[in-house]
Amino acid sequence: MEIGGAWIGGLKIYPLINGVSPTDLPGPLRQLSCCTVPELKSKLLPALEKLEASFTISEPTVRSQSELRALASSVCVEITITSSVNALSDVIADALSGERSTRRLAHTAIQGSSWQFRLDFLAVMKRLTGDADDRIRGEAYYCLGYIHISPTERACSEEFLAQGLEDESIFVRACCANALSQFTPLLESTLAKLQETLSLYAYRTQTSEQVTQLVYYSSNTIRQNLIGSDR
Repeated sequence: MEIGGAWIGGLKIYPLINGVSPTDLPGPLRQLSCCTVPELKSKLLPALEKLEASFTISEPTVRSQSELRALASSVCVEITITSSVNALSDVIADALSGERSTRRLAHTAIQGSSWQFRLDFLAVMKRLTGDADDRIRGEAYYCLGYIHISPTERACSEEFLAQGLEDESIFVRACCANALSQFTPLLESTLAKLQETLSLYAYRTQTSEQVTQLVYYSSNTIRQNLIGSDR
């Protein structure tokens, strides 16, 4: 009766057994995933703890301006930048700053710079999307989405930004969802990723500023795309 009630109610059943084997169970229960009491302690509980830890949201680190300049300078040298390394490193450090006002001023400066300087800046940003630091990856993706090489040419494709939606960092995914608002109409595959993001995070009981931003930017980008494409 209990099994029937659970089946009608759409509830999952996971038998916990002790002193018997799964083959000893009544017919319908043999097909279910069983767990013994020893396994509960040695396997299931540690697995649940690991799963719980995976939902823990850590704030991305904020590096100092001097650290950001050093990082920018090293990347400039690595990819053989033709612009002034010192000037470019200063702007890159500001674009990656933890201060929003500093980042915005840097974005404005880059938009008004020469074609070559802007091209070099975006080349560094593309390289930094592979950095180990969540904040740097996220801000780099954002710059690539919002700053153009020219009025008709972008530094990266929609597919490139959509890859960032699968990043392990919620901060990076939020930045990519925001930057994708510049692409209309979006590919169906990109829309599907944004909608999947909403379904995963929109109704979480425990939230954070990062999750709120991710949900907001995802929904806003979807809305703008539907309006822009008359769908």
